[in-house]
Amino acid sequence: MLERQIAVRLFGREFADAFAKIRWGGIAKASGHPAIVGMFDANLDKSSGSPYLIMERFPGVSLRRLLQQSAPLPPFEGVATWLLDAIAHLHNEGVVHGGVAPRHLMVPFNDSPGYPQIKLSDLGVTKLIGLFAEGALEVGYGDNALDQLDFTYMSPEQLRGEGTSARSDIYSAGVVLYELSTGQVPFTGPAHMIAFQQMQEPPPRPSELSPGVSPALEQTLLTALARDPTVRFTTAEDFKADLPRSI
Repeated sequence: MLERQIAVRLFGREFADAFAKIRWGGIAKASGHPAIVGMFDANLDKSSGSPYLIMERFPGVSLRRLLQQSAPLPPFEGVATWLLDAIAHLHNEGVVHGGVAPRHLMVPFNDSPGYPQIKLSDLGVTKLIGLFAEGALEVGYGDNALDQLDFTYMSPEQLRGEGTSARSDIYSAGVVLYELSTGQVPFTGPAHMIAFQQMQEPPPRPSELSPGVSPALEQTLLTALARDPTVRFTTAEDFKADLPRSI
């Protein structure tokens, strides 16, 4: 009998309508990759009607927490490789993550040998929260739901309400790698100011924040962070292929 450790994520019953709009079977299938936290089941609890997800339990900590604690970080190249491999796999399976951010990147504990550099987690969760927030706003109680969305890493088209695409994930990955390269995200401030800047202004050049960033890496990051999706890398594979010459 195969034994595996699992984690269960529960949502309130108010998420049930949004939960039903997502094709969880395809997401679970797409999670079968070494750099992605596996999803084993997504369903509604029969007694309470509350949605739940059953996922792989990963022995690690989020990249967000490491950044907040100024803790030692995984090598830039390792994070970039595993992150872009994960995104490429999802897109090849027809799945867009829609919420790539340090809080959804898990780094293994030092005493967890055999695990990859990082794993991308929470497939479908950002979409679920977004759908819930849209419905909640319509009935007048969605302001708190919006607080669960991290505008810092969302693409301009997501912020404009135009939906997500593979290039939205590329933008979000670009923000993550920009932060790892410079120690800062491109835009800061209250959520509404971050959203405005991302939709209207070019990001500061990485070398202005960290002089050690090479011109080639700077251009790679700025391509990923283009406000116009058609100017960004077409695929995560293209993004990854552009990195070796620029690190």
